[in-house]
Amino acid sequence: MPRAMAIGRYTQIIRRLEELGRRSDVRLSVVDVLRRSGYALPVFALECGPAHGPRVVISAGIHGDEPAGVEALVAFLERPALPQDIGITALPCVNPIGFVAGTRVNDLGIDLNRTFGLERAPYEAELVRWTLDGRRFDCGIDLHEDSEAPGFYLYEHVRGGRAPVCSAIVAAVRAIGLPISDAPTVEGRALIDGCVEPAEETLSPLVGFFSIYLFERHSEHSLVPESPAQLPLPARVAMHHAAIDTAIAGMRSA
Repeated sequence: MPRAMAIGRYTQIIRRLEELGRRSDVRLSVVDVLRRSGYALPVFALECGPAHGPRVVISAGIHGDEPAGVEALVAFLERPALPQDIGITALPCVNPIGFVAGTRVNDLGIDLNRTFGLERAPYEAELVRWTLDGRRFDCGIDLHEDSEAPGFYLYEHVRGGRAPVCSAIVAAVRAIGLPISDAPTVEGRALIDGCVEPAEETLSPLVGFFSIYLFERHSEHSLVPESPAQLPLPARVAMHHAAIDTAIAGMRSA
């Protein structure tokens, strides 16, 4: 993709977020501007809903070659009526330079989703840490895509008596006519009707997933929906919307 066209893709995201920031029910902030490799790209955070009560943090774009999560999160926030009973913190594109370049890694060749166990993480990961510092959420959702998966699937970590929602999310995706992965395993772990078999994972320099960081530091419940990159973008976005909507419904019934 030509550089100008690639930058234009993120420019459209910026414009949509700025438009959202004009709404009375949305609080948009620029966490910082990444000035590297000839780029000057803002990193955004967005808040909406009540300051007290149930809260969810939703992130996307930590891998720059997974655009469906970014589109799904921005489109979700563009809905005319956002939840009035759930506080939402959104990180619409954690890795904007990778998003512009269409690469999994950032411009320094780093996979940001492997760095949250480091004492000093790459700057983009540090921005996320600063944004979430000292905060607690009822659920954390990190939207992803899988270039090899035949259908949708989901990672879930849950504790503290909270009810799992993986099966409900899979059912919601299936109900809109979209495929669920029938692969027997994902990354060496059993995949059972779209739900990755839970495993004990502790944040460390070797296990630096953002979802585990959320689970250890900020929430009793984390979800990683994975849409199959082979499907058209609208279908992948619909999968992520089903995951977000079902997770929020589960928070209401908790």
